[in-house]
Amino acid sequence: QLTLANPSIVGVEIVRCERSDDTEPVFTVGECPTLIPSGATALVDLSFAPMVEDNAEGTLIIETLDDDIGTIEIPLRGMGVDLGTPEITVTPDALTFAPTAIGDTSLLPVTIGNIGANDLYVSEFLVACPDALSCPFRAVGEQSMLNQPIAPGLNAQIRVAFEPTELIEYAGVVRVKSNDINQPEIEIPITGHGHQPPIAQAQLVNDPDRIEPLDQIVFDGRTSHSPVDGLSIETFNWSLLRRPAGSTASIVDADEAEAGITADLAGDYTVELHVVDTMGVRSVEPAVVTFRAVPRDALHIQLTWDHPDADLDLHFLRGDEALAYHPFNPVYDAYFSNRFPDDWYPDEVNHPRLDIDDQRGFGPENINVRDPAVDTFQVWVHYWNDNLQGGARTPAGATVRIYVHGMLRHETYMEFEEDQTMWKALQLDWPDLNFRDLEETFAYERPF
Repeated sequence: QLTLANPSIVGVEIVRCERSDDTEPVFTVGECPTLIPSGATALVDLSFAPMVEDNAEGTLIIETLDDDIGTIEIPLRGMGVDLGTPEITVTPDALTFAPTAIGDTSLLPVTIGNIGANDLYVSEFLVACPDALSCPFRAVGEQSMLNQPIAPGLNAQIRVAFEPTELIEYAGVVRVKSNDINQPEIEIPITGHGHQPPIAQAQLVNDPDRIEPLDQIVFDGRTSHSPVDGLSIETFNWSLLRRPAGSTASIVDADEAEAGITADLAGDYTVELHVVDTMGVRSVEPAVVTFRAVPRDALHIQLTWDHPDADLDLHFLRGDEALAYHPFNPVYDAYFSNRFPDDWYPDEVNHPRLDIDDQRGFGPENINVRDPAVDTFQVWVHYWNDNLQGGARTPAGATVRIYVHGMLRHETYMEFEEDQTMWKALQLDWPDLNFRDLEETFAYERPF
């Protein structure tokens, strides 16, 4: 770089900044300023790219309107040294895109390598359609490679995107310019065809008004189709976009026309379907199915945790006559060994039910009561076993959520440092719905 400084009290206007006629073309001059304000400096880029092993000379002429400065001639000198030459390779030698849906984007890579003996510099990577008014092809990320050295034996990759707008055949070209003196410019052809995308359609098989936690949910994508005669749907791709916090639900048979999921927790779920036709073209717009798992019982208690090996247990306790609470006592505690107590109250709908005992990782464990009795209950959580067989312990975070008539009414959290610990989570008055976090933990060995 050449520094131009103006120490005077007036600006200097530059009207000419170029090589002299006898300057060898191995010198190039960048953009020059037209005005240098008082006390300012400006930088001018100069480059030297010798083509042979020899001396080279030239002159840079800077003409100003300042009478005192006038015209300045700056000598340019350089020596070309043979350090070996780069040798470019470009693969593939042609880009042929698979049929691509209108409104979609396909990508193919172009790899530029250097099998020569010196650094390769790519000065231009241009994608064009010479015979079209608009071009559906474009380069992606080419700026990060331009004018950066590619050392001998290495390569760089750029992607070319194809975004068709019509059902026609497209043609274009990739033009690569570099400092390879034997192949300073390389062109590779591009072809692609716009295609009508298949249409994804999906239905929820279950009755959306009767979905509860732990229900098996089924989705049907068999009405998906291609609008192109003779084509059909070859591949189904179901994915889960949304699930409740703490859920570990996943799609079953995600590549089949019919797929399913277990709605493990209460809350909202969103599933989408993309399809691929027998030409290999993917749908542009997905089919989306949403549903909500709502507990039908008046009281739904949910326990989840965040450790993949831990075994935590949910306890739903009623008090004795003195309002004392007795864990692991089937007269007062609904838990994994007393999942369906049937003698707590005269009315069967008052009895709690533990739906599942999850013994390793994440949960959920749910306790439901169709119509709770008038009483004061407590919810406890026991960290039964970390299942690590003496390995390094990590904390396990547990979350308890209380749903009343399908609505989330209370949530509390505790982090356990070790197993064989009891957490008194909360107290609940029914039907007044008074919730009180107890926030008490203490050591509690496994009783059996």
